[in-house]
Amino acid sequence: MNEETTTVSVTDLSNEKERKYYFNFPHLDGFETDTWRLMDYFEEAKQCYEDAGEVVNENMMEVLKKVWINFNISSNKHRVINKNLGLLTPEFLLSIATDKCKCCRKKLWYGRCHNGMTPKQKEDGYVEPSLDRMDNTISKEGGYVDTNVWIVCKKCNTKKSDSVTPDELYRIADAWTNESYQRKELYEQYCKDNRTTLEQDMTS
Repeated sequence: MNEETTTVSVTDLSNEKERKYYFNFPHLDGFETDTWRLMDYFEEAKQCYEDAGEVVNENMMEVLKKVWINFNISSNKHRVINKNLGLLTPEFLLSIATDKCKCCRKKLWYGRCHNGMTPKQKEDGYVEPSLDRMDNTISKEGGYVDTNVWIVCKKCNTKKSDSVTPDELYRIADAWTNESYQRKELYEQYCKDNRTTLEQDMTS
């Protein structure tokens, strides 16, 4: 990732609210608690940026992941409890913070607040990551632990949120595939009986 693909000019933004949340990435003008969480993260990101010749490189992107992780394990009381017990650890979460969603393979953007996703990044196909319980039978209080979480995009998290096991989704996918195949055969027969085609239907 380079600066050219992640920068939006402040003057191109239409109002003050947009300027606040879509300020020029990587927003290193000054430390802000809502953006960087901790001064250490800000200093580390700034050092990575300067060491790379004022270019956003993989080292700086890793700092953004740390900031995102810190926010996600500190914004919920049950996650904080598990973090304090050593059951939900920043080190482990960083090791599983992939650059792409493991389900849909879309690119994940870990930036927050002023480092949030710009319109350009949305156009480039980035999606928001989400910390998700793999086994939903475990309560939210006890489910957010290293052994039961992974990071996927928010949309994929939503799609699986009501499922308890992967088998449920397999069954849905299989049934959907089979039904689609059967309906295709029925439609082809309908076209044959009525001397029409799908292409003709679409253009009529």
